[in-house]
Amino acid sequence: MNSRALLVFAVYALAVMQTPGHVKADGLQTKEAELKWGEAVNGLRGRLAISPEGGTRSYHPGEPFQFIASIKGVSGKSVRMTATANEMRLHTSLHVRIPNGRVFPSASRARVLLSQIPPDGSEFICLFDGRLNASIKGWLGAQTLEPDDAASFHQPGTYTFWFEYEVPSARPSAWSGKLESNHITLIVSDLPPAQRLQVPTAAQLDELRIFLGPSKGEYPHPGTIELVNAMIHTENEGLALYLMGQLDKNRAKRGQIFYLLAQRAAGIDGPYLRKLADWCVGILEHGNPPQSPLPGFDASVTDPPLEYLHFHPEDVKLRQRIVAVAELSANIPRFFPKGPDGVYLPRAPGGPLFLGFYDSMKILFDQKALHDGMSVEEVTAILGRPSSQGPTEITWTYANGAERQPQISADVKDGKLSNFR
Repeated sequence: MNSRALLVFAVYALAVMQTPGHVKADGLQTKEAELKWGEAVNGLRGRLAISPEGGTRSYHPGEPFQFIASIKGVSGKSVRMTATANEMRLHTSLHVRIPNGRVFPSASRARVLLSQIPPDGSEFICLFDGRLNASIKGWLGAQTLEPDDAASFHQPGTYTFWFEYEVPSARPSAWSGKLESNHITLIVSDLPPAQRLQVPTAAQLDELRIFLGPSKGEYPHPGTIELVNAMIHTENEGLALYLMGQLDKNRAKRGQIFYLLAQRAAGIDGPYLRKLADWCVGILEHGNPPQSPLPGFDASVTDPPLEYLHFHPEDVKLRQRIVAVAELSANIPRFFPKGPDGVYLPRAPGGPLFLGFYDSMKILFDQKALHDGMSVEEVTAILGRPSSQGPTEITWTYANGAERQPQISADVKDGKLSNFR
């Protein structure tokens, strides 16, 4: 994980671990008699627990969750877990059954280093945390074991989680097998905007006064963790709307304010999100993005509009606006035209923001402006002249001056394109 990712994760994780009633670090401390464990396999049992212990099992779409995975010995003697360094890669994967009955294992399997389990003792394995977002990104189809984003955590109903712990092979002296933990059920229900808090609470107003006040160079800025914690919970619509009103009023803190709103936008719909999406597309159309609120963190103004359009595909006008910006950035000669002398023409101030290759492609594919089945002429109208074209493959090179210029290719058959890559 690079330093930028670690930085963002650290702020988010601190907020999640301070969430009342949902997740908290002190959930690690639990009386052994209160624990529920899965079936024993070769002298070991597994357990999945909500953090903190006894925390709520009722959630709204987009909110955070956190589980603790543990294993313990039940044979009355120490269990040797590994025999060599290579065999110390014990695999743990989280699974979920969604309301329609489909099962998804996590795409990333935690690798845990354990040498032995003490007699009748338990060992913490790892934390599983995430958000109940609109798409189950990072999860696989149980049958195909391929990424499957068709499912959603936003559907009201029950979601059952468990983890599987497997050592596929080991020396005779070390444990091997596959165990399944107990199952935990979370209940997800909608919270309509009319039933949410319509204004910030008194405590939130106190945090806002600190957060929006003068900075003394502290990092993260005072109030950030507490406000992130509030923003990723659905009921705090009034706080989000208040911060929307501050985006252009408090330009000195605009980057930090946008960061808070972007945390909420990653999974929680509401009236604030329509306002934020419109604001972001306006930034894309006229430039002047928010300054980075945290060192090394690029707050992308493309994300909230895409989240909004996932909730509201019926908003054709906003889709057209963001696609138009992406199409312009996806064609460098069109975005940076040259005059007859071959010199780039000066750009007028207040013009569209240049997104670059990856953000442009993210928008165009997400919004199906580029998709399988398009003709060569249709894609060329968006991306410009291809850099190479053969009987079965076509390629566009993004001539951005980089040492390794990005490319996008597709298969060609009967004049139609497929398998973009």
